[in-house]
Amino acid sequence: MSVFTRIKSLIGEHGLVAIGTKLIGRYLDQSFERTYGLDTAGVTYLDSLSIESTNRGRGNYYEGTRLMPLRRLIPQMRALIAQDSAFVDCGSGKGKVLLVAAECGVKQVRGVEFAKELCEIAASNWAKFDARKQTGARVEIHCLDILGYAIQPNESMFFLFNPFDTHVLNALLDRIAESFERHPRKIVIAVAFLSEPYRMVFETQPRFVKHMEVVHWAGRFTLYTVSNDCPQ
Repeated sequence: MSVFTRIKSLIGEHGLVAIGTKLIGRYLDQSFERTYGLDTAGVTYLDSLSIESTNRGRGNYYEGTRLMPLRRLIPQMRALIAQDSAFVDCGSGKGKVLLVAAECGVKQVRGVEFAKELCEIAASNWAKFDARKQTGARVEIHCLDILGYAIQPNESMFFLFNPFDTHVLNALLDRIAESFERHPRKIVIAVAFLSEPYRMVFETQPRFVKHMEVVHWAGRFTLYTVSNDCPQ
């Protein structure tokens, strides 16, 4: 397929505006990387990484979320919950979402990632970014399986970009629901590019209610909240 044919096909499938938005967004991501000397781009597969978890085979590859969609999404999440709430990126990879959360004013930011090498890159990225931006945020990177992470009472924002399979997702939602029951609070979960299997898991969980779908800079996010009205 020629380049011209490929471009024509993409425009027909997504529309000229969406293609332009993605191209501009990609340029801004690259500029963000260069400005702070970061390594958050590209795709990283788990095959060659150091992972001590029985859920290793249930994890998906790492791909960084786009900068501009995150800059719109995170303030929207913050508007739904208490302003002193902590943010958790479930499957935080190289830490890009953590940086943007800190940039957006979240003061307690936590990433949970089970691949040692990705945790090390995330820590390096945060050190470089914080040295320049000095956001005043406290960013923690927990190198462990998400199902081994103890959810804290002040954690009210959770972010997922398809980091693991539905078995792990279902167990994670159970843990979030249990945390909510022990410490009732407003909670919002943002899922990037919600897949059909993920949607079905959320539908089987009575505590979780779809709040809205939003599209920012060609990035699609589905927001769920936790409801007190849980059928017995």
